[in-house]
Amino acid sequence: LTGLDRDHYLVMVAAFPSMMLQHLQGKENAYRPDKGTFSEKQRAALAGLFGEADIKILWACRHRPFMLTKMMSGIVSKAFTDKEVLNKRFGGVNPCGTPEERFHAMVVQSQLTAERTHFEVLTKEFSAIYGACERITKSAVPASYSRHTSRFLSLWCFTLPLVLVKVEGLAVVPVMAIICWALFVIEEVGHAIEDPFNTHTMDAQWLQHGREDQLMIEASLMVLKLDVMERLPATDPRVLEETNTELLTSLDYHIGDFHSERKRAA
Repeated sequence: LTGLDRDHYLVMVAAFPSMMLQHLQGKENAYRPDKGTFSEKQRAALAGLFGEADIKILWACRHRPFMLTKMMSGIVSKAFTDKEVLNKRFGGVNPCGTPEERFHAMVVQSQLTAERTHFEVLTKEFSAIYGACERITKSAVPASYSRHTSRFLSLWCFTLPLVLVKVEGLAVVPVMAIICWALFVIEEVGHAIEDPFNTHTMDAQWLQHGREDQLMIEASLMVLKLDVMERLPATDPRVLEETNTELLTSLDYHIGDFHSERKRAA
């Protein structure tokens, strides 16, 4: 992909983590009664990515990650079937000319096939990702398991001093404090791992203690966005300069130019 086709595809990739997280959190009505609610970090990660046409489509659909993959597939299909785009890239190809020209045409054809297959495989991988994430959210640990663990730990920690006091004497107090701290912290870590997508983020008791993003899921959204939209290894000074002011670029550049510069300098 080149030009705006590439940038538009990258926009979909950069937006996917935020859209996926919001979609998964929206499945838990107890915490997100409004399924259109985005957290501050999610909104920041989506800022500047979508145009009006994208927003109109995404905000009207029920399953936004699925729609993103459909839009990604549409961009790829359009890029590899649009005559104007293909003529711009391969306008000098002559499949009926000299043997050298026919060989060049076959190379171009194989390259187009390989590129399109590559992007279709990438899009398929995104579909597999949101399917796996949805299976995780729908396969939650039963509440009875957590309750049973808490009751057992409480009963065990309550009766353990009766056994240790004869051996430890007054030292049973700090010993029990350490034992209870270790066991109940392990249980709390288990609760955090059971909720990898922060479906509890609208719960006041979590927000009050600043623990709404314990696994640093939302904290990584902006980093992922910037990593995806980075234009390196482009070497065109205009493109690199525009990186400081514009998230998207209409300038056409080839990511293999750095290799050509190295060959020229050799």
